Amino acid sequence: MKQSTRVDQIWGVQLGISLLLTFIVVAAATYASVSYFVPHYPISAAMALVVATIVVLFDRALFQADWFEMGVLTEISNESEAGVWRLVVRYLPRFFKICARLGISVLLAFTVSTMVEPAAFGGMIRDLLETENELANAEYHDQVGRLEADLTDRKGELETQIDMLSQRVSAEALIDGPRSIEVPAELNSQKLGIESEIDGLVQQIDRLEEENRQLKVDIACEMTGCKSEEYTGVPGCPPGSNCFQFQLRLQNNQDRLQSLNEDLSKANTGLDAVVGNIEAAKNDAVLSPDEVQGIRDQIVTLSADLAAHNAERPLLIRSLENRLVETGVFVPLRDDPIVRLAALDRLKADPENGATVAYLEWILKAFVAFLEIAPVVAKMFFSPPSAYAALVRLQILEKQVSARSKSRELVDREHRERDTAEDALEKVRANARTRASVNIRLDDIDNTIPMPRMSRGSNDA
Repeated sequence: MKQSTRVDQIWGVQLGISLLLTFIVVAAATYASVSYFVPHYPISAAMALVVATIVVLFDRALFQADWFEMGVLTEISNESEAGVWRLVVRYLPRFFKICARLGISVLLAFTVSTMVEPAAFGGMIRDLLETENELANAEYHDQVGRLEADLTDRKGELETQIDMLSQRVSAEALIDGPRSIEVPAELNSQKLGIESEIDGLVQQIDRLEEENRQLKVDIACEMTGCKSEEYTGVPGCPPGSNCFQFQLRLQNNQDRLQSLNEDLSKANTGLDAVVGNIEAAKNDAVLSPDEVQGIRDQIVTLSADLAAHNAERPLLIRSLENRLVETGVFVPLRDDPIVRLAALDRLKADPENGATVAYLEWILKAFVAFLEIAPVVAKMFFSPPSAYAALVRLQILEKQVSARSKSRELVDREHRERDTAEDALEKVRANARTRASVNIRLDDIDNTIPMPRMSRGSNDA
């Protein structure tokens, strides 16, 4: 890079920054994609760094290979006089190679965007999963809710009984010595309400009676023909006259008075009943010492039952929950990449927000694809002529030529050594054949020469 031009150095810096940004984007996208199902921060961060490192190293390898295809449009324009078919034959393989390179970038961008989408739409996906899980567990929640309601009702009953008994054995309820009997708050509230109702009814009755007295005076004056500014002075009560209207109002007031008197009678009856209940409560509050001791024993028993109930409540609820889980009534909430991708498909199929979700999804894919493809396209097609690319090609070509030359020398040396070894082996074989033929002739000579016989005497000796 030091031997190249300033433009190539700038390109190298830009590519380095691009790789750094790619590392940051991929690491952030991976962390966002795995953090919702890998809650441990160190593990999620380590996974994100490993994935980002793999992607960046892969991109770096591709960027290194891109130097061999850099400026292809410039090369084609410089050789435009060579003919179309010659250019097609020469550059078609490189064109397919560039298409494959861009296809790899698109596939990588699609993979990264697919990882990001479950996190980008995490809120909507989580709401959908929770809603579906809530519907799937309707029976589970219904059974647990009924049990909790029954336990709460039972607890309320015990507490009510304890409160009532505690009030009865209060110090004011004992019969020995002077005392002030406390009237139950509910009865006092009922008494005050009825008394307030009676006061309102009495006021309405008084107002209507006063109005009726005035109407009777008005009717009398109209019938007798009183001369006044307030009356017509025409005797009689024909229909449509003021006298007739006064009579109608009087009749309505009397009907209203009758209804109010009936309500007042009922209110008085209710007040008498409440007063009787108050007196009865006062009488019931007067207890003997034995009765007080019996009530206190009941309070102790009920308090023990309430404590046992409170201790048993979570155990009963947990037992029911475990049983529902074992029988499959409870459906656990699954939240993993496969489930989120399926939920995202259901969101895109939603008639209300599906089009918006799909639109945002394509925008996200296009953005990630742009980040991945833009440096490659700019480097291959729109970059100025690069001295660094030519130097790289030249160095590699020189190394290839040198390697091929050395390879040929090694092959020639191996051939010569093999030929020498074969010649030596042939000589050895020839010598072996010569020695074998000599040995055969000696055997034939031995067979033709008779061996001397030994005498018996000599044998005996």
